[in-house]
Formats: sequence, C-alpha cells, structure tokens
Amino acid sequence: MRVVLHHVADEETVLLPEAERSLSKDRLSELGAQMTKRRLELVTPKAGKIAANTAVGFSGSTAALVVGVASALFAARAFTRKPA
Repeated sequence: MRVVLHHVADEETVLLPEAERSLSKDRLSELGAQMTKRRLELVTPKAGKIAANTAVGFSGSTAALVVGVASALFAARAFTRKPA
C-alpha cells in the first residue's frame, strides 16, 4: 500500500504537472482519452468483484453509489466497443 501511495503521489506532484507544462491541450486530451479507455478495459471484467469488495461495510447510500459506478463502467464498455 505504501508503494502504491508513493507512486500516486509522484505522479500527481511530478509527472502530471510536467506533462501539463510540456504538452499541448490537444495532446493531453488525447492521452486522457487513451488512459480512460485502458482503465475501462482493465476494470470492466472485474467491476462486479470490485463493487462487491468495496461495498462491504459501507452504508446503504454508499453501496448504491458503488453499484451505480460499476453499472456505468459496464455501460461505457458496451458503448465503446467497436463492431467486430
């Protein structure tokens, strides 16, 4: 957990600010879209498990929010798939 937190802090304080200074808005948008697409590809197959694990111990309203987010991930996947 400590390594992950360190990695995230490094990205937020060093890497992302440098990218914002160095890259055009168009390039940043392009990279953001690519990262979001990849995140959905990685998370979608595990969305149900992630939602279930996250919901354990949460209040009813928080659990509903988590289920809503998982549903949104499934919907996004369905709408971003390219026809075969």
